[in-house]
Amino acid sequence: MVELDTMGISPSPAETATQFADRLEALNLNFAKMEDSLHNTGEYTVEGVTVKGAARIHEEVFAEPMERTSRLFGFRCDWVPGFFFPARPLSFFGGYAFYFFPEFFAMFLARNEFRKRPKWLFIERNELVAHEMCHIARAALESQAYEELFAYQTATTAFRRFTGGIFREQIDSFLFLGATFLLLFWQMARAFAFPQLPAWPGWAVLAADFTFLLVRHCLTYRRFTTARDKLTRLYGDEAVARAVLFHASDTEIPMLADTQNPAMLLDEWSKTQLRWQIVQLRFPWKPADPQ
Repeated sequence: MVELDTMGISPSPAETATQFADRLEALNLNFAKMEDSLHNTGEYTVEGVTVKGAARIHEEVFAEPMERTSRLFGFRCDWVPGFFFPARPLSFFGGYAFYFFPEFFAMFLARNEFRKRPKWLFIERNELVAHEMCHIARAALESQAYEELFAYQTATTAFRRFTGGIFREQIDSFLFLGATFLLLFWQMARAFAFPQLPAWPGWAVLAADFTFLLVRHCLTYRRFTTARDKLTRLYGDEAVARAVLFHASDTEIPMLADTQNPAMLLDEWSKTQLRWQIVQLRFPWKPADPQ
């Protein structure tokens, strides 16, 4: 299980060793079905998504992203297959990780433009793959609040590492776009139909939405960095602290940020959770000071 953890495969918060083994068996069966279908028909369809064997991503594409996730979070996700796909017209998605849980299955999808070049528009292929590897490695945690924040730590610029987690879920993007289009329509209505309308309501909706997203993100980022810093003091090594924090769920990260004794908290978790027992074997912490 420690070896699996280094590959980005770890138990969920409530998973027992038997349940974890059953999930891994299901993963192997799903991969076997995929490989059989690719061999016999040249393509494989799952949950409405069809990939072709001829479009399989070569292993060398994953080399640098795996080095990046290993350096940042202590795992190398070398078991997930990847495929290039033709993106829809006017689509700006570079790619994504396709996975579902607990019936475990995972694969990477990257748009065809990345076949011959490492960058498309403002998206770097290495960063994209490393980003999606983080999502797959944390799939068992079913995280939302900190998920994008972890994944965007693979970015090459400090600005993207900080701002990348502002939009947590798809609904956040939809609400922001909705507020933007509302402002556009409001301004058009003032210009062409109702000049008596004041300008401030359209701007107020957009400002309120952006302020909410930014304040929420800043609070989340502060808890994230506080938890990381406390683990760094515990281990004396920021790289190890990041790897340990990577295993924490949405409810556990604030607890690490708030505690005055992270070792005692980790001790408590390791008594009842298989996930933290594995972490303890990989990254043993100093004994907790008695309170």
